[in-house]
Amino acid sequence: LVAKRASLVEDVIAQTGVLVPFAWYLRKRLPCLHEFCVICDEPLVFSPLLRPTVCTRTLCCYSARTFGDAVTGEFSGVNASLEVWDLLVAMAVCAGRMNHERMKILFGDQSFPQLFIPGSTQPALQASDDGLKRLRKLLQQLATYRASQIGGSSIHWFTRAFSDTG
Repeated sequence: LVAKRASLVEDVIAQTGVLVPFAWYLRKRLPCLHEFCVICDEPLVFSPLLRPTVCTRTLCCYSARTFGDAVTGEFSGVNASLEVWDLLVAMAVCAGRMNHERMKILFGDQSFPQLFIPGSTQPALQASDDGLKRLRKLLQQLATYRASQIGGSSIHWFTRAFSDTG
């Protein structure tokens, strides 16, 4: 990504005038803005996301928390990731309601959830028929808990469930 950005700058320098290089740079750079931190403009350490994202560098995290929307625009550090987590939970719950064969395909050896009991190095669930039954039961309990927590607050049940104070 650094090379990509550097080549864009080199191409802009080759353009003549003031407005043409600016317009050319905007046209080329806008489709890939999500690949870079909105504060420091460095490539993201993790894979690019769909929304504007702040990298994990200390100064960027601090700036995002301190200045919030003033610096990052639409970005909200907690809710952006919570929406993704809620979507993943909802998709897992729906997959848990499928028949055994379909669930076996969706949660195969490569995609079986790695859940650990605190202090243990062994997964709590194994990718086996017994593990699928236990996973289905866990997903049913999670669906019940999620439904009781959502109420009228949409995905904000995650905020309450994982807050430092609660």
